[in-house]
Amino acid sequence: VTSGGTEAIVESLRAGANVLAAPPLATTDAGLDELVALAEEQGRTLSALHLQRGHATSRLAHELVSRGKLGAVREMVVFVSEALPDDELEILLVDMVDLFCWLTGARTGTVVRRADPGAADGEILTLEADTDQAPVRLEIGHGPLPGTNPVGVHLAGEHGSVEWQVRTGSFRSHLGRAEPVSLHCERPEVGINEWAVAHLIRRPATSGPTAVAASRILVAAAASRDDGTPRPWRI
Repeated sequence: VTSGGTEAIVESLRAGANVLAAPPLATTDAGLDELVALAEEQGRTLSALHLQRGHATSRLAHELVSRGKLGAVREMVVFVSEALPDDELEILLVDMVDLFCWLTGARTGTVVRRADPGAADGEILTLEADTDQAPVRLEIGHGPLPGTNPVGVHLAGEHGSVEWQVRTGSFRSHLGRAEPVSLHCERPEVGINEWAVAHLIRRPATSGPTAVAASRILVAAAASRDDGTPRPWRI
């Protein structure tokens, strides 16, 4: 399901289909609870199509983290170099929140979102979490990037860091005393990246309550926009 929102997901589940849907899956906690309960009632699988998990750069970063090359991850910063339409920004935020939790293992924390996400500079969303290794932080905000790259990611740990540009697949690592290494993970620019979608269809990343985790964190973030008070979240 890539269009039609929560209503289309509900119709598909009631029709007896397993569902792989583009997030955010719903915009309220009640809506997310309904989807999870309906999937369980129908005996169907509800999975979220988080494209960032399928990208070669993200999988490379995950491998380095899993092998301990970065040590305990301390921070993930996402730079957005251009103003995005509201729907594209929502997709970016939910995908980056999911990617952060996947890379760091974060399961609980707080999140806050600024009142004006369309501003040309400054923070858009900040998430703080505790992991088994150390506290870790996600910051998503506007910042300059080279060329025509609209989104860049910087992941820092106690032993080094990696950074990559989402559109071009340019990846660079800084690990310990080793010389920096640059790689290029080319990505086709034809609609939704077909290879990333195929990877996730073969091996859906999340299902059941976990499938709605990033969407649920965005619901908490939205609630913080009026008063700027961080809201708790838990997977």
